[in-house]
Amino acid sequence: MVSTSSLALARQLRPRRVLGLDAAPALIEQALRRAQRLPDVPVSFLLGNFHQLPLPAQSFDVAVAAFCLYHSPRPQTVVAEMQRVLAPGGLAVLVTKGLDSYREMDQLVAAAGLDPRAEQHESLYTSAHSGNLAHLAAASLDVLAVEHEEHSFTFDGHDHVAEYLATNPKYDLAPGLYGNPGALAATLHEVLPDRPLTTKSLVTFVVAQSRRRRS
Repeated sequence: MVSTSSLALARQLRPRRVLGLDAAPALIEQALRRAQRLPDVPVSFLLGNFHQLPLPAQSFDVAVAAFCLYHSPRPQTVVAEMQRVLAPGGLAVLVTKGLDSYREMDQLVAAAGLDPRAEQHESLYTSAHSGNLAHLAAASLDVLAVEHEEHSFTFDGHDHVAEYLATNPKYDLAPGLYGNPGALAATLHEVLPDRPLTTKSLVTFVVAQSRRRRS
């Protein structure tokens, strides 16, 4: 979420300015409400498309794309835009997940009969994943470092899982279940014992530098 990353960067790094960007008006409104509760944090938000950033060239020292590149069918275009808006020598930080992230969720969805083919669907992270992130960055930027970390996240139980599944586009859910966490939770409670679900993912961080422009 745009507000989560932007506010964390503003609080921890205390730069002169942080600008968060998202294409969803609802998320921008939510981010603004959260930022208003932290008046001492220098952060603002802009509605826009990351394939064509509404920002001047060479206007930022750091650009961060955390957990968003895989939403684009053309992530290389987004990285090229980051290069454009970075000042010479500026830094870009890219973050994504591995192709098989949350396979435990796939197994649960299949076992519950919500989508028997859950484990065969294409990964949500196909366009920008741990295996190709450095390559995507290198097309426009000079890669300085690549780090991989194993992360785990535990859902408290079926009700918590249902909140995630209700908005997940990966699965072929029956009519009336998508967007309906209550119905999803009821189905899970009916067919499987309620227990926490721990999911794992490989998170990859790439730090790259803007290339010097030719005079």
